[in-house]
Amino acid sequence: MDKKTNKEEELKEKEAELKLMKIEEGLKKKKENLEKEEKWKKQRYWTAGFYFVLPIIVFVIILIFSGYAVFMKVWFQILFPILAGFWGLTMRAIEFRKYPSSPFPEYITLYPLAIFMNGFVIFTFLFLVKFTCSLRFFPAALALGMFMGFHSHPGSWIFGVILDKFKPRV
Repeated sequence: MDKKTNKEEELKEKEAELKLMKIEEGLKKKKENLEKEEKWKKQRYWTAGFYFVLPIIVFVIILIFSGYAVFMKVWFQILFPILAGFWGLTMRAIEFRKYPSSPFPEYITLYPLAIFMNGFVIFTFLFLVKFTCSLRFFPAALALGMFMGFHSHPGSWIFGVILDKFKPRV
């Protein structure tokens, strides 16, 4: 009987050790994941800061070299929705700061292209609605640019979703 109880005790001790090892491994993985998330969170904050400051710098440079008459020039009206789109991208980076991957592949390649396309679509829309002749253009372009900048991922791009609905199904 002593042998049986000793074996049972040894088995229980081994099971307890295995459970402790599994818990320790789980804690190590959790710690590694938290460290990665912190790293990506910081990267997303830096990305958001860059995309927030970039339009301000461009705007100030344009004002310095062109003066206040720039507001009625067509090239600035084309550029303004693009600059507003970068502020929308800033909000997207802050909103998705807990997303568990690096922000750099998409925030350097994909989103700026989508923002440029959105900016030209917004300008075209506001030109067709005859907003480009008045100062109503800038608040409308700011709101639309920020909205489209936030939803600049191709999966959530509004015009892409509309075009997908009209795509022929095979």
